[in-house]
Amino acid sequence: MKRIALVVALSAALAAAAGAYALTRATAEDASTTLISYMEVPSVSSLSAFGQFRARIDDARQTITFQMRWSGLSSQTAASHIHIGQRSVNGGVVAFLCGGSTKPACPAGNSGSIQGTITPADITGNAAAQGITAGEWGEFVAAMRAGVTYANIHSPTFPGGEIRGQIVTS
Repeated sequence: MKRIALVVALSAALAAAAGAYALTRATAEDASTTLISYMEVPSVSSLSAFGQFRARIDDARQTITFQMRWSGLSSQTAASHIHIGQRSVNGGVVAFLCGGSTKPACPAGNSGSIQGTITPADITGNAAAQGITAGEWGEFVAAMRAGVTYANIHSPTFPGGEIRGQIVTS
């Protein structure tokens, strides 16, 4: 009888550990996109402009660590954001990547790279009309996972955005 109780207890402990591991894996995932000028709305023609955005969403820590690099913009990098909006639709700024709010200025020039972390404190509230208010982590991450967020970079030549890419999660 003691042996059965021990087996049941060990089985329960293993099941709990497996469940915790699965939950941890399910709450952290990668996100990425390629940014080009034709994805902007309206589309622009800036053939040499190109960018890459990569991020890691960590729900347990409520952080998104990101890296972005770009080259060939038509003029100085002004700002970069993540917006809420499906493909071919503009939407509100959810979080800055550089050039405003809690983030540093973008690197000087028409090429560069940045890295950083987004936390609930970085969620701007500029997309409140679309359901993502300031600091609202769960709504922001749900929108990313649904494929309705995009990263873009603005320049003085194209103040509405020069390159853009729809963010997808893995």
